[in-house]
Amino acid sequence: MDSPWVPGELLVHNTLPIHAVLFRMDAVQAGSCQFDKRFSHLEDWDFWLQLSQQGDFIHVPGNSATYCMALGNSGLSQQRDIATYQDARSAVWGKWLPKVNSDHLAKGLASLIDRLEQLEWDTEQLHASEAKLHQQNHERLGQLQELREHYEKLQELHSSLHKEHSAIWERFNALQREHKRYIEPEPIASDAGKKHQTPQQEHSSLQQEYAALKQAHVNTLNRLNTLQNEVNALLNSRSMRMTAPLRWIINKLRQMRSDFSGRSLLSATKTASSAQLPIASAKQKQPAGPVDIIVPVYKGLEETRACLESVWASEPSHAYRLIVINDASPEAALTEWLREASKARPMVLLENEQNLGFVGTVNRGMAYSHNADVVLLNSDAEVANDWLDRLIKAAYLPTTRPAASVTPFSNNATICSYPCFCEDNLLIEGYTLPELDQLFAQTNAGQTVEIPTGIGFCMYIRREALDAVGLFDEDNFGKGYGEENDFCMRTLKAGWCHLHALDVFAWHKGSVSFGDSQPERVTNALEVLHTLHPDYEARVHQFIQQDPAQQARLAIDVARLRNSTKPRVLMINHQRGGGTERHCRELADTLVNEVEWLMLRPSPVGGARLSLLDEAEAMTLDYVLPDAFDEMVEMLKALGVVRVHVHHWLGFNDSILELAKRLGVPQDVTLHDYYSVCPQISLTRDDNRYCGEEGIQQCQRCLAQQPAPDGSSITEWRERHAEWLLASDRVITPSQDTSARIKRYIPNLDIKVAVHPDQENDTYPPPAWQPPEMHEPLRVAVIGALSAIKGADVLEDVAAQAAKLGLNVEFRLFGFAYRAFKPLKNLSVTGAYQDDELPTLLNEWRPHIAWFPPLWPETYSYTLSTCLALGLPIVATNIGALPERLNARPHSWLLEWDSTPNQWCHWFSSFAQRPECAVGSTAAEHTSWPTIPTPFYAQQYAVDIDAAIPNNKLPSLPSQWQAHASHPDTKAMRARKALVSMLYWLRAQPFLRELSRHVPAGLQRKVKSRLLKES
Repeated sequence: MDSPWVPGELLVHNTLPIHAVLFRMDAVQAGSCQFDKRFSHLEDWDFWLQLSQQGDFIHVPGNSATYCMALGNSGLSQQRDIATYQDARSAVWGKWLPKVNSDHLAKGLASLIDRLEQLEWDTEQLHASEAKLHQQNHERLGQLQELREHYEKLQELHSSLHKEHSAIWERFNALQREHKRYIEPEPIASDAGKKHQTPQQEHSSLQQEYAALKQAHVNTLNRLNTLQNEVNALLNSRSMRMTAPLRWIINKLRQMRSDFSGRSLLSATKTASSAQLPIASAKQKQPAGPVDIIVPVYKGLEETRACLESVWASEPSHAYRLIVINDASPEAALTEWLREASKARPMVLLENEQNLGFVGTVNRGMAYSHNADVVLLNSDAEVANDWLDRLIKAAYLPTTRPAASVTPFSNNATICSYPCFCEDNLLIEGYTLPELDQLFAQTNAGQTVEIPTGIGFCMYIRREALDAVGLFDEDNFGKGYGEENDFCMRTLKAGWCHLHALDVFAWHKGSVSFGDSQPERVTNALEVLHTLHPDYEARVHQFIQQDPAQQARLAIDVARLRNSTKPRVLMINHQRGGGTERHCRELADTLVNEVEWLMLRPSPVGGARLSLLDEAEAMTLDYVLPDAFDEMVEMLKALGVVRVHVHHWLGFNDSILELAKRLGVPQDVTLHDYYSVCPQISLTRDDNRYCGEEGIQQCQRCLAQQPAPDGSSITEWRERHAEWLLASDRVITPSQDTSARIKRYIPNLDIKVAVHPDQENDTYPPPAWQPPEMHEPLRVAVIGALSAIKGADVLEDVAAQAAKLGLNVEFRLFGFAYRAFKPLKNLSVTGAYQDDELPTLLNEWRPHIAWFPPLWPETYSYTLSTCLALGLPIVATNIGALPERLNARPHSWLLEWDSTPNQWCHWFSSFAQRPECAVGSTAAEHTSWPTIPTPFYAQQYAVDIDAAIPNNKLPSLPSQWQAHASHPDTKAMRARKALVSMLYWLRAQPFLRELSRHVPAGLQRKVKSRLLKES
């Protein structure tokens, strides 16, 4: 607790120990400070808060006392359970936060963030020290292991000597007995005396040998004792004592890693370096004759036909022999077609009398020739162009270890998949297989990377590798799955390598033969693989982490963009999801056949991340701004961007506002909120309610409490954004209300009002009203991710008041709130949902009315669109776009946005009894509804977009552009994201319910932006 005093930090948590504070009694008397008898716990914290109102505390450096409570050695600690502590903390907050000074609270939170960042840095230093200690410990353990091995050898020697000693002793005793027999006192002839001398000489010699062995035994024991003393000294040394906690941690980490992955830490992190492997000797420089293309067939007539037709249509220059093996197919039509095809087309048809499974069938094919290289081609795969020539070229490249196998790119090939790595993908839209394969051949010509295992859907295998390790393991892998991985591990350990041909692309449907039994096969195969090759998973995981083929995939992404005949439009948006993100995707879907969409979002590295908007694409490039701004501009020019459409710039460096100008292209801006004129985004005060837009003095007071992200005054903020918006080609808002509010601050701005594409495409049905049945509660649905400004607190307060008044009304939030609600019987929460799930959820609950209680001027509302599409009666606040969208709609009502809980309860009560008499109806007699908007996005948006720039007129790609390829988050960023997630979780906990209500939304956004390093 030895830390400086920070005003406001005491509001967040108790920073003062009761035993180490000196205070003046006149301050106590002046503030009437005393222990609050209502608090049975944390009463000292409340006392310090009272005393802090009389002035600041002074910190005296150094420790003044030792506090044993946390060690469990005091009476207090025995009474401290977490639930009691949390309740007491909530009680203190409930007393002080309503009258808190927001500046002090902001300083306190800022201090906590600073400490978290310092803790992060300290943690990194600790990790570095831990790594150093781990290395030292590893070296010590290595020395200890050497000593133990030496000790074990000495023990073996001691045991051997002991056995020899025993044998000599037994021989000695036998000789003694023999000696006694010879020296019996009886007459001995002279010849007998000579014979007697021989055993005596042998006995003397053995005695000398025994004495020497006995001395050697003593010397060995002395050496063992010396070594044991050295080991004991090492174990009791200062370094071993210092590293004991580290070794304990390492053992715990090993146990945790073992629980997680089924392996020890040592085996999981053991390097898969090829330097540990031998190097095979390969004599062939090219295939010894035609290559056998082996296609095992079991099911799937259409897939098999397409596969074989693709082989026949391809144009390799190297000779090949097509071997098709029918593995006792249950499909008579497939068998008949194969037999007919074999009569007219170049192929060898083999038929198994009984089903052998994939492994047995493939082994039969590979054994059909004794010297030919082979290609294993699944019957649901397709190839194109000179694919075979490129695989052969890759297989015989001069590498340190000769290649045993080669695998091409595919849409469905795990570590060889494109465009998304390790995922199943569809064929790229707009490309045929020959066209896409040709693009790979041109863009990545001759390129390969090593992979830990080939992928069996299309795998070239050299005959020399088959001869070295044998065919696939039929005994262990049965009907199939994992056999090629086992083969690759066997060849890898025999000194071969496996290559990924980056200039070949083949199509693979996947799972046609195995069908529904595949998951079981996968599970069994992985268990067998782990038993046979414990390092297999570690090698694959290491490859996935390194992803050496990423640059090749990026090159194809960029080549496709540059070759596209559609104009490229760059969207700019924040990374916080919500309706803005949904609109971006709807717009892209609306014009998917006319425009190539790129997206720029804030990057975790502190800049901008460029990607393709399509979720099926994987291209991502990171640029640190403003340092790499010029490089990003060059790249966007090389990609042929002809227009920029800004949807939001929250989280970016200010330089992003100059991007369209630097590119020399027109710019569209869609205003989804009020960020351009209000740094708080939503025209709300620090109490999360609509500010009323009372004038510039009000805005200045607001910024004094919640400053703009860059510290600008409100005048500077609006002037800068007005200049930027006025220079834009088109400025769009989704509602007339939004347009009118923006024009209050920028009167000369020409704004195009255009509803979102979802409203352009839907014709809403007239609403239907079904009153509650007798004694049935009025069911009120509230929808979405409810923040404070969207009415979360209003919902809770109204539900609580309705319960207090005994109203027969039931509320359900379809979604979630920014914090936990009080436990109320008439209020339930479904949790998060997918957009396409919402209509089903609403239809199942059958609400009588949908309620929209926002406290800020909404600009559109997608959840309102869902309710309109379902024909639900709706009641909403009379602010923002909601009145505009509900105008003249039957069974729709508007109430004042700042209605009290009592007013809402009165309305719901009267509505349940006589809805026709409910106040606030928006319906006008003799007015048609709905009005059909002009489809701006579908018909007019793309008209002003320039045509695509032909590839041959595009600037060259910047040098080193691939250096901006995105990488996984760093440990520090993962820690920051985890901290943000923890703060979200804490905010949603019941014990922080009251605190969450009093933290301004702007402050929460700033904390998040700072933690995530957003600009």
